[in-house]
Amino acid sequence: MAILAMSLRKRFPHYYHYFSNREFAYAGKVIRGHNDLLGRVAGVDGLKTGYIRASGFNLATSVGRGGRRIVAIVMGGKSAAVRNEHMEQLIEVYMPRASQASASR
Repeated sequence: MAILAMSLRKRFPHYYHYFSNREFAYAGKVIRGHNDLLGRVAGVDGLKTGYIRASGFNLATSVGRGGRRIVAIVMGGKSAAVRNEHMEQLIEVYMPRASQASASR
């Protein structure tokens, strides 16, 4: 999931903005997304939520702050709230440890 998330940003930057949408309209209906970290956690700019009975609540998140960027993955959450809380903890622990992007990236 991490490789997929990083590849999406690198290989398809022109489509990446779709992953930060909180909602969209389709056939006259507004469809709300499930990534509650968007707009709530500083630097979160999207990716993918999901639920599969076999693995629980899952989340792939991309975060950028102060020239640093990480992709973090949580799989197997018991609920969306537990999954989100775990992701927030990962972001706070690992963002300060991330290297700063070079100008050539």
